[in-house]
Amino acid sequence: MIEEFNDTYKDFAYYKAINNDVVATLETTNKILPIVKGKDNEMYLNLSINRQEDIYGTPFLDANIDYQKSDILIVYGHSTINDQWGFTFIKKYFDESADIEKIITVNDEKGYKKFKVVAAKIVDSKDNGDRFWVRYGFDDYEDKERYLKKFIKDANQVFERRIKKEARILLLVTCQMENKNKRYVLMLAEE
Repeated sequence: MIEEFNDTYKDFAYYKAINNDVVATLETTNKILPIVKGKDNEMYLNLSINRQEDIYGTPFLDANIDYQKSDILIVYGHSTINDQWGFTFIKKYFDESADIEKIITVNDEKGYKKFKVVAAKIVDSKDNGDRFWVRYGFDDYEDKERYLKKFIKDANQVFERRIKKEARILLLVTCQMENKNKRYVLMLAEE
């Protein structure tokens, strides 16, 4: 069963009590989504936060990433008909006339962190477009800077170019419902 947003505030502690695989929550003005980390990148594709069969799945951190240590976090979520649950909201970042949030909050066991929206890009897996943005860490600051410059240069929309040297990068990734080979990727940087 899908856990829908309502007026009852559900934070990190609420979701962590339901499922120990919860590493954080992603919070926007009108939604709070738990982020889980499974044993692999298939586990939560079709499992709810309660580990029940669910076609909408649960947004999940790439299984190759150490949430506590990595300087880049990649979180996958489904685009759904029910915009309150999935990552369908990412599509709005490609519409210049849409009212979008510039800050998204991540809450975990260490507290709240604000991430500002940097850029939005559509990648096509047929053209190996997926490969350049899938990183599990950076060798050094120069490596990170090259990555950020390439992502921003190739982005469909750019919202911010100034990123602090020590900022963690957050990528939110969802499918493009109209084309199964394409992905929407929204890049954010910790403030």
